[in-house]
Amino acid sequence: MRLKTAAIAVIALAAGGCAVTQHEVNLDLVSQVETYPTAQVRSTPIHVSVLDDRESELVGQRGAIGAKIKAPRLMSEVEAAINAMFTRKGYRLTSGPRAEAKVKVRLRGTRFDYTTGFWTAGQHVSAAISLTARRDGVAGEYEKTYRSEAERRRFVVAFGEEIDQLFNRHLTEVIRQIANDEALHQFLTE
Repeated sequence: MRLKTAAIAVIALAAGGCAVTQHEVNLDLVSQVETYPTAQVRSTPIHVSVLDDRESELVGQRGAIGAKIKAPRLMSEVEAAINAMFTRKGYRLTSGPRAEAKVKVRLRGTRFDYTTGFWTAGQHVSAAISLTARRDGVAGEYEKTYRSEAERRRFVVAFGEEIDQLFNRHLTEVIRQIANDEALHQFLTE
């Protein structure tokens, strides 16, 4: 009987042990965002500011009582990826008054959560970035929110490497949406 109880405890810890272990997300956004120059950009000078507009610096939790998921380098990674994306598109990043256009990028949210069911756990990951652009001599602004999210049911709690992959995939997707937003690039260059 003790052997059976011990075996069940070992299996439970193996399947859900990560749920009680805190995790720090490892990001690599700059190398993952593939962007190509756009002819219409022609070295247009822009000023880009990236702001943290999230409710909390905590990016997730493994279940209702599980460990917290943190990403202390999140803002520096997002800022570097956004700046690299605009540079690769052909923009010239400048500061202050020399910029023809000003782009304000706000990280609205990144989240990774589990909801527990009877046999499975629901895994939900999301990322959202809002962008506001203004041009000198042009009335009005360009505003848009870019999102990426996914949800699935699974039997085992995700390990750290999988959490890293999911965050990288969804943040990269959001930045890729900005890179491919032709209306934004037209607004910034005309």
